[in-house]
Amino acid sequence: MLFKEALVFKNKPYKPAYSYYDRINDGEKIVFKISDEASSFGSRGASEPVRIKIQNILTNSTAPIEINMSGIELISSSFADEIFGKIFVELGPLAFTQRIQITGAAKIVAQLIDRAMHQRMSM
Repeated sequence: MLFKEALVFKNKPYKPAYSYYDRINDGEKIVFKISDEASSFGSRGASEPVRIKIQNILTNSTAPIEINMSGIELISSSFADEIFGKIFVELGPLAFTQRIQITGAAKIVAQLIDRAMHQRMSM
């Protein structure tokens, strides 16, 4: 019997209990796809768990993070602020640009993210 077949319970394969953070190699870039992490993009409540997960990755790794926004046509201002505005202020402009790269954002989404970061900086 193969080992992977031995780890099937109720016809579902077993997945190890280690966390995502245990699998991160500090030298490699982490790709964080927002559409895989949130089911909606219109509220602060939907974005808070996403922000917390990104902050945990930032805390537990020195690897750069690519935040992939592909497939998302529109987000609310509060969604953008909760994730990008708060992390931008927490890290500061230099550390933010060194650690985080935003990719795949539609033009309007990129503008909303940019505006959220600028508004947070002016507070």
